[in-house]
Amino acid sequence: MADTFTPHYNLVKPQVGGDPDTWGDLLNSNFDAIDTALFAKLDKAGGTLTGALTLPGNPTSALQAAPKQYVDQLRSDAAGAYYPRTGGNLAGQMNAPALLVDCSNGVGLVVQRAGVAAPRIRTEGDGSLAFINSANSAYNLVVSDSGQVNFPRARPVWAGVTPWDTGNFNPGAYQPAGNYARAADAHSYAFAWNGANAQLYVDNQYIGGLYSTNNFNPGNYQPVGSYVNYSGQPIRMQWDGNNSFNMYVGNVYVGDLNPL
Repeated sequence: MADTFTPHYNLVKPQVGGDPDTWGDLLNSNFDAIDTALFAKLDKAGGTLTGALTLPGNPTSALQAAPKQYVDQLRSDAAGAYYPRTGGNLAGQMNAPALLVDCSNGVGLVVQRAGVAAPRIRTEGDGSLAFINSANSAYNLVVSDSGQVNFPRARPVWAGVTPWDTGNFNPGAYQPAGNYARAADAHSYAFAWNGANAQLYVDNQYIGGLYSTNNFNPGNYQPVGSYVNYSGQPIRMQWDGNNSFNMYVGNVYVGDLNPL
């Protein structure tokens, strides 16, 4: 019976009943072939490949290795789907539930429109949040870490209305809106009520009471002039400048009175 060989490594299997002297040479040759074959193999744990590893196809499960063409295709697809760390433009909306922008370089968060820089947002060293103009030369709005809001460049506008502040309102130029009369001079005028009569004050000094229908009846008085108290028609005397007094009853001239 002739020698036979193994199907994979071609190891010699000496024939049964063959020459014993040839068995040693054949076994030595087999050991050398086995040693060479084992040396070329990579251990299951550890070791380094010295040549390319060819896979039969793309992976179909999570723990399978992937061939180079599969990995290259993934990278090519990802290039158009992900934003690079530097450069590039977003093609759509970006949703960021928690976005942290590092402004340690002093530039801040810059928003551009059509390639032109718009006002930017920047955190300052004192913890304030600053809104800066397009030229990066002035603060438009600063919110301090304590919550104070500052408009360094212009007065704010609320719903189209400018609020009053020390820049456009001087309280010293106005008087309180209560119990005061408009003064044509530098003095202040005020009115008070003592429970019965109105009172007038000038520069916080009481001047006197004010007459009204509450404390004055014109029917109890006659006009200022040369009048004589008379029951019925009033008698009035008027000097005519010619050594005579003209007498009137009511408004009717009745004669002259000549002094002796």
